[in-house]
Amino acid sequence: MLPLAGSRRIDEPFFRVVSQERMRTNAGEFDALHISVEKPGDQDAPRFDIWLAPELKMLPVRIRVFDHGGGGEIVDQVLRRARRRSAESRGSPGSERSRPGVVRRSCW
Repeated sequence: MLPLAGSRRIDEPFFRVVSQERMRTNAGEFDALHISVEKPGDQDAPRFDIWLAPELKMLPVRIRVFDHGGGGEIVDQVLRRARRRSAESRGSPGSERSRPGVVRRSCW
């Protein structure tokens, strides 16, 4: 359990790793870690299913919410676009290019 602060209270939902799955989205196919988030003992609490893609630095590629207390509505969000940057364009860690606001200038 990991306490999460909401707008009115602190909840202690239960996070469970369901499986590792191959997800197909408009942005491509990704290996994803499927995680279920629910609040034990509260049948009306919404349940979240989240698929995190390690190759996108754990960016969610899909989020599905079951709102049991709200009439059984389902919200399903799937990644449509992802921009992958090469290592060259990011710069190496600690380099001037990788630090925001730093401009490299030559004095010669």
